[in-house]
Amino acid sequence: MKKNFFGLREYDINLYRLRSPDFYNNMISQRDQIYKKLNKFLTDERKCCCLLCGSKKKKVFFRWKKYYLLKCLNCSSVYTNINFKIFKTEFFNKNLSKRKFNKNQMTKTFNYRLNNFAYERIEYIKENIKIKKKDIIFDYGCGYGSFLYALKKKNILSKGMDFDSDSVNFCKSKNLKVSTLPLEHEKNNSIKLITLFDVIEHLIEPINFLKIAKNKLKQNGYVLMFTPNIHSLSGNLMGPDHNMFAVFNHLCFYDHKSLNYLAKKTGFKIIKIDYFGLDIKDYLQMLESKNKNIKFNKILNNLSNTLQSVLDDCSLSNSMRIIFKKL
Repeated sequence: MKKNFFGLREYDINLYRLRSPDFYNNMISQRDQIYKKLNKFLTDERKCCCLLCGSKKKKVFFRWKKYYLLKCLNCSSVYTNINFKIFKTEFFNKNLSKRKFNKNQMTKTFNYRLNNFAYERIEYIKENIKIKKKDIIFDYGCGYGSFLYALKKKNILSKGMDFDSDSVNFCKSKNLKVSTLPLEHEKNNSIKLITLFDVIEHLIEPINFLKIAKNKLKQNGYVLMFTPNIHSLSGNLMGPDHNMFAVFNHLCFYDHKSLNYLAKKTGFKIIKIDYFGLDIKDYLQMLESKNKNIKFNKILNNLSNTLQSVLDDCSLSNSMRIIFKKL
């Protein structure tokens, strides 16, 4: 990270090192396969209630085939037209522990993620949250553990969990304190900070989860969440071809109003909301998939980095960083 001419934070993320060469086409293929398999769980959007507040007042935000994104007119969240009652019992709960990462790709990019994301996240935490020597950071949905590994290297106490056994085993091979046990198994009032990096959008019951999280946190404890911003520039440009669309995977999207609703319902207050994304590079990667001989991200890298810093500053980038503090 550096400060650019405009005084904005500018990041230089190399997608060629972060993702596989066929990332975009694989993502589109996987999206189509998942839709074909799970579209039976979709329901008439007129019957849908908001996943967050339960309101029936809504408007169509976006549609792709029979898959809809619906914007709640009460709390402002954006949710899908999935029949969550059936989806939860017949698919979600049964497959929670079967979520698989691309093991080869994750291990291959571990060091890049460590050096370009994990340590930056630690610096972000230090800038915004006071972590004392004996405080514990709990990473929920830790994946292959690059963030936990960075915390260990910085001598910061930490532990994590993931439902994917491959991820947990990989973390244990790095001598990280990780298990498949959910947050409910942690002691009450024992954790200073719970991190949810790209997790909250997957939850069917976000309010119940954050109530549990609050019980596990110490007094003046925090939750740090990273989650997609569906109201971003790349969301508008790419629509269903954006990786954050993630049919049957990303179930609820948030904005300031819906985050305030979530905080008030769970006993938190919002401390900060920041934006950080890969809008320009995501869009250029899509163009690369259709023009194999042109490396748009390589040619336009400097322009992309600067434009992205402006999008971040204007709250238009495709990832949000939210800090909740326990009341």
